[in-house]
Amino acid sequence: MSAVIDRLPMRVMIPLFCVVAIDAIGMGVILPLLPFYSQHFGASPFAIGALVAVFSLGQIIAAPTLGKLSDRLGRKIVLVGSQLGTFASLVLLASAGNLLVVFLARIVDGVTSGNLSVASAYAIDHSTPKNRRQAIGMISAGVGVGMMVGPSLAAGLSHISMTAPIWGAALLSALSLVVNLIFLPNAEKHRTGDARPKTLSLRQTLRMPGTLPVLIVLGLFYVGFAMYVSQFALFLQAHYAWNGHAFGPREVGYIFTASGFVNIIVQAAGMKKLERLFPDSVLCAFSLLLFCAGLGVLSIFPGLAALAVGLLLASVGTAMSRPSLMAALSMTSSPQQQGALMGLSSALMAISNIVGPLAAGTLIQHGLYLGWSVAIACLMAAGGITVFVLARSKKWPSHRHLAEAQEPLQRSPA
Repeated sequence: MSAVIDRLPMRVMIPLFCVVAIDAIGMGVILPLLPFYSQHFGASPFAIGALVAVFSLGQIIAAPTLGKLSDRLGRKIVLVGSQLGTFASLVLLASAGNLLVVFLARIVDGVTSGNLSVASAYAIDHSTPKNRRQAIGMISAGVGVGMMVGPSLAAGLSHISMTAPIWGAALLSALSLVVNLIFLPNAEKHRTGDARPKTLSLRQTLRMPGTLPVLIVLGLFYVGFAMYVSQFALFLQAHYAWNGHAFGPREVGYIFTASGFVNIIVQAAGMKKLERLFPDSVLCAFSLLLFCAGLGVLSIFPGLAALAVGLLLASVGTAMSRPSLMAALSMTSSPQQQGALMGLSSALMAISNIVGPLAAGTLIQHGLYLGWSVAIACLMAAGGITVFVLARSKKWPSHRHLAEAQEPLQRSPA
């Protein structure tokens, strides 16, 4: 990570990385555990998908507002509020006595969820167009740490009880809040005297050059990834065994750990080298098609060796996709609008996290595991092809879009 940090303000990026990583560890604890925890209360595969969907419904309502608030009030104060909501939701989840309380906990977390989008906007504030992908890559690397450590923590603590990992995630959430309050600077890079930065309407934002095309590709990625994550544990449980028994929370936790480790390696070493060799659009398209290939291997070839190859391809594709797409999106708007733009992206992700898990849950509940993997692969392939087409027609965002994005802002009223 040192080569990346050297090109960015360390006093900001290191605490921000720690905040995101600790938050992501908590998320990494919950993701592989939630399907099994929900089954403890009698949840069906469709209900498990619905749990992801209600979290996302809360995000749809809150994410754009949280993004705009972070533009006006500052990233740190909004991030603190979001972290408090996450902590409260985890305590509620660990204390749940029935499935209804589990749903309530996920709704609370969704309504207050802004950790990743606000952190991304914070990183963009303290980066330049040339190192923006690296700044967002650090956020993704923090998520990778969480997805590596969190599932291992879930696997280890699940031997104590089903709720022990959730209480561990709650403690980590509180630690993340402490790191934010003590170490993360208050200053916003773009605040140069105007306490109320000019804002654009949703229509104006969508009309920024390149914004809508990137959002379309992001939507394809988000839906596919939501389908993948929400039911991957049940896919593994149905298709793989270890020492004579089907994969359970421990084995699934180790699988998520391996995926997180790949994410870290890609962000720390791979992306920087690839950026020197290939244009942004090529990396975006390639990452989506790599994810598609990974799902193809998982769905066609049996055995643990195929699982390892497919997981590697899908994990590398995931690690490359999000920072590439988010960097492209950030190029379509001015610094004063990054919070709103990231909030819009989070709302799109939330919509996808409703559609994707419900669709995936329906397929898995009817035993259509091949249909599940083929559907995800098709979405990723469609995204990759779309990027290629947009790049050839010069409609994929580049540094010139960032300059064009300033003009409507300069003409808009305060």
